[in-house]
Amino acid sequence: MSRAPQDRIALPVPYVKQIRAIAAAENQTITGVIGDLIRSKIADGVIPAELPGFDVEASESEIKIVTADGFEVALDSKEGRDLANALRQRNTVKLRVPSIHLERANSGLRLVSPVTGQKHPVSPSVASDLGDFIARKIDDAEKKTDETK
Repeated sequence: MSRAPQDRIALPVPYVKQIRAIAAAENQTITGVIGDLIRSKIADGVIPAELPGFDVEASESEIKIVTADGFEVALDSKEGRDLANALRQRNTVKLRVPSIHLERANSGLRLVSPVTGQKHPVSPSVASDLGDFIARKIDDAEKKTDETK
């Protein structure tokens, strides 16, 4: 069974206890607390609005997603928006496009290419961030198209 890629970070015990306290107070996971921190730093412009391990390119009519482990899929812009929305909602049922499928994988999701059969696991919090990233790329491509008209 494939899992979403993970890494480990060692933190001083007081920080771990504080992160756990924040998670408990906000009724979320430790990963959720860290995800909120990352998203706030993106919003503040401290780090770029990218998602390491995912290369997303969008044009007026197409979006291409490539992962660090070689998963690759191309979709038209409407399918890309549908995928972004399904990822944000972590909903496999609402995605009905021929170019890519989502399936449940433990608590997360898997991107599935119906053409190649390739699968790429995505953790729940990263799924939402990936949906935002895809939507931003499509929005940026549409803005560039509007500016050139």
